[in-house]
Amino acid sequence: IRDIGIMLGYEIDKNTEQKAENSIKSLKSMATKMLGTIGIGFSLVQLSHLSEEFSRVNDQIQSSTEAMKDQDDVQKKILASANATRTAYADSANVISKLMRENEELFGTVDEAVSFNNAATMLFKAAGKTNDQIAGLMESINKSFAKGRVDTETISQLLEQSPEAVALLNRRLGTTTDQLEQLATDGKISLADLK
Repeated sequence: IRDIGIMLGYEIDKNTEQKAENSIKSLKSMATKMLGTIGIGFSLVQLSHLSEEFSRVNDQIQSSTEAMKDQDDVQKKILASANATRTAYADSANVISKLMRENEELFGTVDEAVSFNNAATMLFKAAGKTNDQIAGLMESINKSFAKGRVDTETISQLLEQSPEAVALLNRRLGTTTDQLEQLATDGKISLADLK
């Protein structure tokens, strides 16, 4: 402070220097407190939003898995799935709860739905798909599960966006891609094969 004052042509005595130092310390202290308060305020708002999102997602899970008694266990499995696949809790919960709600025969337990979600998500991630692409593919696949049959729309989406999934289906069914398309058109691909 003394050097700056001298460079600006002011005569600085010890008293002036001390006042300036005290003012700067006071300003720094006030700024630190304010920024801390602002940071805490932002943290509380974020925590509130996060809590609301988890509550909303947990309500969605509960409505899809209401027959299951231990909701804490279901939520823990979905959270573990989200962590394992590096996806958002809400995204994993959305897919898993829809699988269970749309086709109870194929996905009668949360473990079956979690296992399918993990395998499909990791297949798509390994192929370099983005989270949005994965969500679209999972939605398309789930539509087939909900309809009770594998339709051409699902196969078309897989052909267009996920040749790796088509290769697995071809291997499972012993078909070529053209044959797979024809089987889908004829309604001859089972949901179990898609699963």
